[in-house]
Amino acid sequence: MENFVATGGKPTGDVMNQWVSQHLPQPLEIRGRTLHYVLSIFLGLFFLILGVGALTQLFTLYGFSAFSIMISLGSIGLVLLLHFLGQREQKKTVKTIASSGVVTRGGRTFEWPRFTGVKFITIQARHGRRKQVHRVELMFEDGSSRFGPGGARNAEEIMKFIHSLPGDHIESNR
Repeated sequence: MENFVATGGKPTGDVMNQWVSQHLPQPLEIRGRTLHYVLSIFLGLFFLILGVGALTQLFTLYGFSAFSIMISLGSIGLVLLLHFLGQREQKKTVKTIASSGVVTRGGRTFEWPRFTGVKFITIQARHGRRKQVHRVELMFEDGSSRFGPGGARNAEEIMKFIHSLPGDHIESNR
């Protein structure tokens, strides 16, 4: 951190590359929790079975009426919208943190010389007054990438590295 005193605590290009190469000997791969994938599959199957059952019931009761067609198109549109929004968010999430930069699941790479800081988005726990980190955004001059500590098996290791990063560390309520 002593190298950042001259720049007001903010890292500069070459200095940031040198700092990351010293503090990150090997890339950090975000490993998702298996439970999240299993729950997503079961939730999708539940809504698929529920939707097909409801559509079958509507067609047997009303036939091909305007009401049944509206319900069918509405449910298909809702599923497509949710899928599109999920894929859009997934592209912004961190896949790998390496000495060259941060790679997102969408394939975009943010280089360390353009790093500006970290934003911790916190939520209030239901019981008590304790705040929890809901999401971490690694901010760069040309965009940001996201990391959800609750969804990673190696969250402690990743959060330890993120907390040690130089630059601004901002806490924001959700």
